[in-house]
Amino acid sequence: MADLETENIEVKYKLRSIRELFQGDIILHPLFRDDGLMLINKYTKLTQTYIKKINAYYNKPFSVIIIENNEDFSKFLINKGYETDNFIQMLTQVAEATKEFSIIPMSVELYLGTKIKPKVIKEENSEVNEDYSIIIDTLASTPFWNIIEENLDSPIAQNRIKNVKNILIDKLCTDVELLNLLKLMKKHDDLLILHSINMLCISLNLAACLEMKEEELIELSFCALFCSIGFINFPPKDYHHYLRKKVHNEFADKVIKSSIKILSKTEFCRSKNIIYGVLDRYETYNGEGAPLKKRGKEISLFGRILCIVSIYERLVSGYFMDNPFSHNEAIDIMWNDERNIIDLDILKIFIFRTTIYKIGQPTLFYFGKQGKIIGFSNYIEAPIYPIVEYSDGTIINYYGG
Repeated sequence: MADLETENIEVKYKLRSIRELFQGDIILHPLFRDDGLMLINKYTKLTQTYIKKINAYYNKPFSVIIIENNEDFSKFLINKGYETDNFIQMLTQVAEATKEFSIIPMSVELYLGTKIKPKVIKEENSEVNEDYSIIIDTLASTPFWNIIEENLDSPIAQNRIKNVKNILIDKLCTDVELLNLLKLMKKHDDLLILHSINMLCISLNLAACLEMKEEELIELSFCALFCSIGFINFPPKDYHHYLRKKVHNEFADKVIKSSIKILSKTEFCRSKNIIYGVLDRYETYNGEGAPLKKRGKEISLFGRILCIVSIYERLVSGYFMDNPFSHNEAIDIMWNDERNIIDLDILKIFIFRTTIYKIGQPTLFYFGKQGKIIGFSNYIEAPIYPIVEYSDGTIINYYGG
């Protein structure tokens, strides 16, 4: 497939098939997962690992917008190439091509982001400002916020989430200590910051169903966002190995201690709830986790939430898997938790109190195949196995009982 190229003054960018990407290409927009969270952030310089990840996730080829080198990328930013008609036209093509891979309506606005301007940055270094803007923009513009609000069946819960988002973004834009933590994570590893943002969003999605107070939701947000901050004191390859294997060993203990040491020095993140959440994030409901082998409700609520979220995030993101799971497949795996690793009551509350598994809801059951839920054979005992009608008229009952 030939590249489609455009040139605006000295700004070059191309539409290139995901099957023909090269190491070093810089992608100029995010790529989203089927659940609305980000698979790849905008302005990521592609490695072979990222290219493999993109091609493993999407089962059909489509084109993305890239720039081939740092010099052209700098010109793209300086000349605001992202505001040109040509670029927005190309981005519209990307949004249209990726609709079939998502359960939410994809639009060019989602790819453009929110263009939030930081309020507190005083540094003259424009690269520092740009990095920070990208992080906040990534967090603020993820379509997952809309999914959280739409999935909640209570108007009160919906308004609470809107308030939490506004407070969260304002706090990140005005708290220098938290800003510095974000910088450290971004500088250390792009994958670390993306994973952390996804952890935050999924945690809130679960917690919004648990009748937690607004203050607790805000604390949980920062606990999830910074629970992996300790990895900045270790080489990125160690973090990538953790994502591959997810083993609880001496290294995991070191990361916990590192995270707590960093967060304890901040004014906001040294709260009891946040510190215990970080301490308990590797504990499992069956008592086989780390570092203290806590069992059941001995584990803090934040820790039990983070355990569920980290498992889901690892399954859906795929990271270094050859075949990442869809949103529905990941829920299926956790629902059938034979080893009793997670607090299944939390997951059940989430399932029953959101609209995800409700009649009339769109679904990708399974990945890449658009459908709509039209009924259930046994909603009380098996609410995650609906009857789905697909766009081609096929009807499948996923309940096997």
